[in-house]
Amino acid sequence: MGDTALIRGVASAAKHLRPDICVVGVQAERAPAHHLPWNRGVPVPTPTSDTVADGLATRTPIRENVTAIRALVDEVWLVTEIHMLGATDAHRGFRSNSVAGIGENDSAILCPP
Repeated sequence: MGDTALIRGVASAAKHLRPDICVVGVQAERAPAHHLPWNRGVPVPTPTSDTVADGLATRTPIRENVTAIRALVDEVWLVTEIHMLGATDAHRGFRSNSVAGIGENDSAILCPP
C-alpha cells in the first residue's frame, strides 16, 4: 500500500461503482506502517521499513490517510519478502526495473513461496 494514495483512489472508485465490493490492501510485512493503524484506528509509526519493496516502504502514516483507508479498505494483509520476490520473478518478463512494480505486491498473495 505504500503511502495509500493508489488504494484510496482505486477503492473509492470501486466502492462508488459497486458498494458491496471487498477491497483488500497489501503491505510489506517488514514495513507495516499502514497495517497497524488500519487495525488500531490511529497512526502508528514504525521504527524501520526494511523491505525489498522500497516503493512501499513507509514509516509514518498520515492521520487523514488512516481515516480514509479504514473507511475504504475492508482488509489489510501483510506480505512476506519471499512472496514479493516470488511475484517479482513471475513478472520478470514484463516488469520495469523496480522490485515492487505495479501489480507485484498484490500478486504476491497469490504466489506461495
